[in-house]
Amino acid sequence: LIIEISSPRVCKWNNLHINTNPNIDRQATYEEVWKIGYYNLYEKEMEVKMYDESVEQQMQNINQIMDLASEHDKKTVFLGHLVNPINPHPVRQKNNFCLKEAFDSAIQSREQGDFFWYDCSHLVKQYGFRILPAGTTDIHHLPWEALPLLSKDLALILES
Repeated sequence: LIIEISSPRVCKWNNLHINTNPNIDRQATYEEVWKIGYYNLYEKEMEVKMYDESVEQQMQNINQIMDLASEHDKKTVFLGHLVNPINPHPVRQKNNFCLKEAFDSAIQSREQGDFFWYDCSHLVKQYGFRILPAGTTDIHHLPWEALPLLSKDLALILES
């Protein structure tokens, strides 16, 4: 399993966790929705609750994921959001630090062999972020050229 936890932000509808920006119909940009939330902007009638989870809650989530992965005998790689190591975005850097801390705490009671943390910073340093057709930089994705190396890294981790 490869699980990216890009933010502590949660959107909860009734008892379900849902995607923070589904982009099914509107192709809403992150810039449009990050403060108020996609559902609060476009789907108010759903009454989606939006909040940030604590490090403790993230650790519980990671523990639950690890429990499920162990039950199904799955090696699991966790990664945070992309961060440019040369000019790090402070919120992303803090999020990744908190996630790594939660991962390290959760892993203490387990065998390390089945769970891994992967930091994509070297790929951002080498390739930068994706440039969209209009010429704008998409800080949420790596460029296509970086994906073969990312795939190779992840395959090596999961094959070990």
